[in-house]
Amino acid sequence: MRCVSAIEYLKRFATTGSICPSSTALAQAVFDEVSGLRHEMGEVIFAGIGSGIIARQFLAKTGKTVFIDIDENFCRRFSENVCSENHSVICTDILDYLANHPGGRERTLVCCLPLRGAYFSKEVVDALARESRLGTKIVLFTYLPYGKRSRAYRALAQAEANLYLRRIVLLNVPPAMVYATVAPQAPPWMLDRFFSTRGSD
Repeated sequence: MRCVSAIEYLKRFATTGSICPSSTALAQAVFDEVSGLRHEMGEVIFAGIGSGIIARQFLAKTGKTVFIDIDENFCRRFSENVCSENHSVICTDILDYLANHPGGRERTLVCCLPLRGAYFSKEVVDALARESRLGTKIVLFTYLPYGKRSRAYRALAQAEANLYLRRIVLLNVPPAMVYATVAPQAPPWMLDRFFSTRGSD
């Protein structure tokens, strides 16, 4: 399974917003979260291939999955792993893709793009908000909590797409939090559901 090396990933810090690739624990947490949103998962749009650690979890999914990244090197490396005719890798801006292929209730959008601090993009958040209004479920992760005063949280809330903390992944550098626009059914004190501290290959 080909993935981008840590050194190559670090060279693209200005794009990825991360100093090292995601852990297998975070990858499994994101995949499990998406899997839990609906039985069949439906169509999945994966924005931000990056190192490929998280994206490769979705290669096990048999339904339509579109992997998108603006970095040609990330796309080229990851495309070597794609075997299913239901999976495709597209090197483009996620804004362009969503503008030409709007979603709906059968879509889940996994956003692995940095949206905090200097990486905040009103255009991307507005696009996520439009997808949510169409019925798309959105899953994303961050290294800092999305407080109600954060720009991304406020922008999505205005579109009636609140972000809910679904999982905390301690085995990642730095620790990460997985959010979704679907309220959790399990109360936060159920630590075996709320925390992800075990890696998986």
